[in-house]
Amino acid sequence: MLRLRIYVLLALIVLLALSAKHIAYFYTEYLWFKSIGYSSVFLTRLLSQFAVGFAVWLLFILIVGSNVFIAYKLAGIYRLRQWLRQTFHTVAVNWFERVMALILFLAICFIGFSVALAGARHWETVLKFVYAVPFNLKDPILHHDVSVYIFKLPFYNLLYKFILLALIVALASTVLMYLASTAVDIMAHRRYIAPYVRGHISCLLSALLLAKAFGYRLDMFKLLFDYGAAGVMRTAVWGASYTDVYVRLPVLYMMMLLAIVGAILLLLNAYWRALRVIVFTAVLLFGASFIAGVVLPGLVQNFIVKPNELLIERKFISHNIEFTLKAYGLDNVITKEYPVKEGIGRELIEANWDTLSNVRLWDYRPLKQAYDQLQEIRFYYDFNDVDVDRYRINGKYQQVTIAARELNYNLLPPGAKRWVSMKLQYTHGYGVCMSPVSYAEHNGLPKFYIKDIPPRWAGEGDDPKELEIKRPEIYFGELELPYVIVRTKQPEFDYPKGAEGFETCKYAGKGGVNVGSLLRRLMFALRFNDINILLSRSLTKESVILYYRQIGERVKRIAPFLLYDSDPYIVIAYGRLFWIIDAYTHSPLFPYSEPIEYKGNYLNYIRNSVKVVVDAYNGDVRFYIVDPKDPLIRVYSAIFPRLFKQLSDMPSKFREHIRYPVDLFWVQANIYCKYHMTMPEQFYNREDEWEIAYELFGASTQQGMTMKKQRVEPYYVMIRLPGEDELKFMLMLPFTPVKKDNMIAWMAAHCDMPLYGTIVVFRFPRAQLIQGPMQIEARIDQDPQISPYLSLWQQRGSDVIRGNLLVIPMDHALIYIEPLYLRAEQSEIPQLARVIIASQEKVAMGENLTDAIEKLIGTKGSRETTVAFSKAQTVEPLRPKPDAAELVKKLSDEFEALSRSVKEGKWAEFGQRLENMGNLIRQLKESMEIKE
Repeated sequence: MLRLRIYVLLALIVLLALSAKHIAYFYTEYLWFKSIGYSSVFLTRLLSQFAVGFAVWLLFILIVGSNVFIAYKLAGIYRLRQWLRQTFHTVAVNWFERVMALILFLAICFIGFSVALAGARHWETVLKFVYAVPFNLKDPILHHDVSVYIFKLPFYNLLYKFILLALIVALASTVLMYLASTAVDIMAHRRYIAPYVRGHISCLLSALLLAKAFGYRLDMFKLLFDYGAAGVMRTAVWGASYTDVYVRLPVLYMMMLLAIVGAILLLLNAYWRALRVIVFTAVLLFGASFIAGVVLPGLVQNFIVKPNELLIERKFISHNIEFTLKAYGLDNVITKEYPVKEGIGRELIEANWDTLSNVRLWDYRPLKQAYDQLQEIRFYYDFNDVDVDRYRINGKYQQVTIAARELNYNLLPPGAKRWVSMKLQYTHGYGVCMSPVSYAEHNGLPKFYIKDIPPRWAGEGDDPKELEIKRPEIYFGELELPYVIVRTKQPEFDYPKGAEGFETCKYAGKGGVNVGSLLRRLMFALRFNDINILLSRSLTKESVILYYRQIGERVKRIAPFLLYDSDPYIVIAYGRLFWIIDAYTHSPLFPYSEPIEYKGNYLNYIRNSVKVVVDAYNGDVRFYIVDPKDPLIRVYSAIFPRLFKQLSDMPSKFREHIRYPVDLFWVQANIYCKYHMTMPEQFYNREDEWEIAYELFGASTQQGMTMKKQRVEPYYVMIRLPGEDELKFMLMLPFTPVKKDNMIAWMAAHCDMPLYGTIVVFRFPRAQLIQGPMQIEARIDQDPQISPYLSLWQQRGSDVIRGNLLVIPMDHALIYIEPLYLRAEQSEIPQLARVIIASQEKVAMGENLTDAIEKLIGTKGSRETTVAFSKAQTVEPLRPKPDAAELVKKLSDEFEALSRSVKEGKWAEFGQRLENMGNLIRQLKESMEIKE
């Protein structure tokens, strides 16, 4: 007895050792959810997985176990017993016979446990079935609410697959049990199968056919969205076509009926016990399935539908168009005509100077390179991305670029990649950089509003309160960030100071999990496979561990059922830094909707229903519902009532920075290229199919051209729509006809409340030819004043980078703007060298936007673009020309300032004042129309 206890104790120790890492992971995962206030989410998921897994296990035990034990009681295991007696000692055989029932039960339980683990992963499917809400939209074929397809069909399909699996395992196990007995003898001269075996097998086959009948019923629903392998279009319609509705659907009804009849026959065969009934039923079903399910639909499709496809499929094409537009949120798109005025005059320019002052001349790729060189400050900092947003700065609503200065652990030198440095000292990034989108300094480098460490205001005027940053530390960011431990005896590196020194700090946030106790240190050491957590003397009772610091991973751990946009962006609000991430609800089961692939997922329904805000310092995560009409988010809100908040609960500073997401807009634009054609005939023939416009992007170097033709990316603009007075922050894209370069329309989505999410499409008149981006690119390459400069710069060893070509609508006119950057061979810093601007009639290039506009509208028509690159590059909005009296007064003020600088010996100021006077004299000549 003592030996048995020792064995049990050793077994428990081994089991505990093997499961230690799993226990540690489970425990620390719960602590993490609790630390961010979502323990209810963790427990809901855990209990749901357990409940689903247990239900699957119990049902499996009932189906498989009952059949196995019936076979065991009816027939025994005579052959297995005989083999054991011939092989082993009689005592062992007797013991085996006594525990045989227990062994069978344990074996079934083990198999059931494996099946239950797989079933538990579908907890979300079960909960969506339980909490389903209606879409209030019925499909046109089976007349069911769309919620049946989105919420209920996955559960029914899961149930069907499980029952089918359980019955197949039960059948196989039962057959094996009978083969181990004397009830079946297939090796004898006359094969023998006991009558009760035939009856039992007939009952199991009957249950299998009833399950298959249920499967045929489910296949009827799948006709409305089953597109074949990898979303391949089978017919002219996405969804149920003529052949599906009038051939496959009746065939499925017939097969379901045959399966039920076959199940009844097999059930009766439990009494008849005739083998030929089983064979007859199998042949009937397989034969009918092949002839009616494969041959007949193929004949109808090829000989009836194809010769008359448009006539026959018209109704189903209409369903396809209607439901695809609804699935992608395009059924409420506002469509307007946009006739384009000819000629760009000064009056139009002056009336839209606020739009032009917000034109994005800094493409995010060259700007990131400039930020990397000018503002990384130290080698271990990195700007992962540059984002576009808008702020009201000192009362002025304007568009800016902003980037977070994050700590990149991969850039640390090998000597700094020690445990203490990586986990206790280098813990966070620091601050942001911000620039106006349309300004550059005199040397062509970006102008900064916020720069340096600590971040400071570098713009004109007083420090705006809107951009005050009291907490510039970034503990949670876009880059891959390992765990760190803060509030230790080791001071954290805060930011560099001077040539060699640096400031230190101690984390004062409320984020993270306490690791002060020995138990928790042990658990985290096991989880991260890092013994230093347990052994380090730097940790105290106040120490806190921060993990899941990469914001994309962080939000996915909380809500894995949402898809997340690929472009999180950082926001300054309430003196702190926050990340905003767009999240999507999605489904591949919306009837009659065309599928697309997004981030490895096939889906045919998507909504931007959630905005996620992550505190860059504390790591707090908040989910806000922005589309309460979306049935999917309503279901998730019912499942996790404490996870989601309403948009009205979002602080006002965050609502001011909500943007329409680029990923969703790109998906919608690609769908709309085809589905703007709402007439079935037009849609079938692709008479007016569009595509997203192309542009040239890249650099020209001495080694050759690296420019490539690419789709225009969605871009944010601040424009005034026709007939409106207020400037709007919008996301837009131009369209061209398929395989054509002229523009045919442009799409824009509102980003500001209360019109957020409203999509407007402006169509150009068919009789009017509007040039597209590629046609403007060709005109730039062919322009006799621009082309020589591009060649000359390239010959001098500079890379000429052409930025995004932006199409800017203004009062029924279009202006095309493309920035040019130069990057010296010895430098990695791109400089804004020129601005190219074009209308339908003319192309011009200037030192800055003001200069380019002046040349475009003709007030400097006699002046050629022969200025040197080294001159000023300040890009300023064009304002109405000042009168001569105003210029004379400014000139007088500059002269007085120049005189003072001479008396005080401020020669740098003297040079600046002298240059200012030269600019004022030039402006005075222009205003008085004095020619050189």
